[in-house]
Amino acid sequence: MTGRVISHYRISDKLGSGGMGVVYRAEDTRLGRSVAMKFLPEDIAGDSPALERFRREARAASAINHPNICTVYDIGEDQGRPFLVMELLDGASLKHRMSGRPAPTGELLEYAIQIADALESAHAKGIVHRDVKPGNIFITKRGQAKILDFGLAKLVADAHSFSEEPTQSGGPLSGEVHTDPGATLGTVGYMSPEHACGEDLDARTDIFSLGIVLYEMVAGRHPFAGTTPALLFDAILNRTPESPRKFNPATPPDLERIIRRALEKDRSLRFQTMADLHAELLRLRRDTSSRSLPAAERRPSRSLLPLVIAAGSLLALLTAIGVKQMFSPPAAPVREAKLTRRTANPVELRVDSAGLSPDGKYLAFSDSRGISLLLMRTGETQLLPETAGFSFHSWYPDGSTLLAGSLGPDPPEVFWAVSILGGGQRKPATFGRVSPDGSLNLTLRPNPPGWAIWVEGVSGEKGRQIASLEGDGGHIWPVWAPDGKRIAYCAKNPADDRPQIESRSSNGGQATVLLLPGAGRVIRELAWLPDGRLVFAQSEPPPRNAEYNLWEMRIDSAAASEWESPGS
Repeated sequence: MTGRVISHYRISDKLGSGGMGVVYRAEDTRLGRSVAMKFLPEDIAGDSPALERFRREARAASAINHPNICTVYDIGEDQGRPFLVMELLDGASLKHRMSGRPAPTGELLEYAIQIADALESAHAKGIVHRDVKPGNIFITKRGQAKILDFGLAKLVADAHSFSEEPTQSGGPLSGEVHTDPGATLGTVGYMSPEHACGEDLDARTDIFSLGIVLYEMVAGRHPFAGTTPALLFDAILNRTPESPRKFNPATPPDLERIIRRALEKDRSLRFQTMADLHAELLRLRRDTSSRSLPAAERRPSRSLLPLVIAAGSLLALLTAIGVKQMFSPPAAPVREAKLTRRTANPVELRVDSAGLSPDGKYLAFSDSRGISLLLMRTGETQLLPETAGFSFHSWYPDGSTLLAGSLGPDPPEVFWAVSILGGGQRKPATFGRVSPDGSLNLTLRPNPPGWAIWVEGVSGEKGRQIASLEGDGGHIWPVWAPDGKRIAYCAKNPADDRPQIESRSSNGGQATVLLLPGAGRVIRELAWLPDGRLVFAQSEPPPRNAEYNLWEMRIDSAAASEWESPGS
């Protein structure tokens, strides 16, 4: 197969094989991207049930758009041999990563939250996976969990309705897999009691299977002992697993409670929806984080760093209640501001910038892969097409377009208006941040040996210079306050050239220092949220100063009037 061109895919090398497929690395010659091509083994390519499972996998996976489900791009056939074209993943299966060892609680929760979120999305589409197990969960090198193999997926009228109806013709999973009488498809060790008994299945069977996976991650061993399928069936149906804390005393009691409820043999006593389980895991992560060391004192774990971690952290950023912080009078710099860390990303996935859309529906943020949108209602994250190498700067008032920068040879950075409606639509733009009322624009202009901040009308009205600053204009990042009366930006501290965050009236006047960070730290993007929190990307202290993470500080709205400069 190596070197062959099938359709517009050029096969390069074999990645692996299993009972239901052989996987090759290939290049999509039309789009210029690497993909994985999965072929049915030649000996079963003519087997009708196997062929239907193969097609079912394509239909189920392609029906769900979720960052934690492996994307299926295409399906085809070559010389009578069916193939799938899928997202190429770099990493290892959860089964391989666990290798019989308990996972740290923080790592476990991050993976569990991602998996539950993906299954919740599938259930919302009426799709039940029916084969959730560590071998069907892939962990990328960036720490992102991906659910694989929907070959046993079942379309029900409503995955939450607890009754399985005949599949409607023409649906994403239309057609049934026919098996011999009495045969049960699936992996015995991860079946729910109702699955093992051949009963009708709903979303709660995936909840039980995920409970088994969570138990394994906590205890480093399977909850049900059995050396044969018959013994495993008996254990699943009749035996109560030992407490996972017996094998891992560090297990939080609340996590054990969640696992026990997921493993209830009577499905009416289990979590009734994956959304309920997902919420419990999110709550546990929040509670365990609040009981651990202060966030600013924790080193980020390089094994827990997928985009969805950033997404979850950013969601928490916009919903958590901040700690009240009073500031000194305007004449005195605020050097002891209360800061809260909101992400823990490494250099390879550092968060450069973030901003909430005017309608509050989306959070846009950029990292090394480009610009992503986080849907605030569901937490779903999607990378905007053709934004690799772009950084987010700000939203336009219409909420459907954002300002992005891309590096170029001359000038150093080119700005674009990027549509979030799909298709990679963009047009050239000038740097600027539109005021909350849509009437004014903040811009940067060269002012050797530094830069000047100008406020001007969006319709071309004559503007005014409100600040003159030294240093690299790429690190000034002026932003509007939620009321449009003040701005915040980065400037150099005159004493030691450290970057500091300042604020001043949009009419100009004297500046107020809001934050003077520690030595060796660099501040990048700023965002001033409607509830008064100021969010910024700050580098880690040396020697990890190439790593950027999001931090927040709360600005007391009661002090806003004190910031107004005389004559403003």
